[in-house]
Amino acid sequence: MSVMQDCGSIVAINHTAERRYTRTVYRCAYNYKRGGTICSNNLEVSQDILDSAILHAMTEVLDQRVLEASVTVALERIRNGREKFPEQRLVFKRELSMIETRLHHLVEAIASG
Repeated sequence: MSVMQDCGSIVAINHTAERRYTRTVYRCAYNYKRGGTICSNNLEVSQDILDSAILHAMTEVLDQRVLEASVTVALERIRNGREKFPEQRLVFKRELSMIETRLHHLVEAIASG
């Protein structure tokens, strides 16, 4: 069996040390699940280190205007969700009332035979 040239996707793996300390690493899915004969890439990268590097790279790429626009859009979505929530609550109350009425009728029907 030959070693594949392409690696699989990256998966997060939890390692538990002797003192029950758990750390998460990223590694090749092919190597982890299928072994070294399928993929020889057994490199592991700490989740903390890789996540930090990715976030750092992203902040270097994104300029202040993009970040401000993103925050503005996110806040608008949150505010719109809050405005819709009271309407949704009324809908749920009505549905609950209808279900309770149906349940009451079913109990009466069962009790009366």
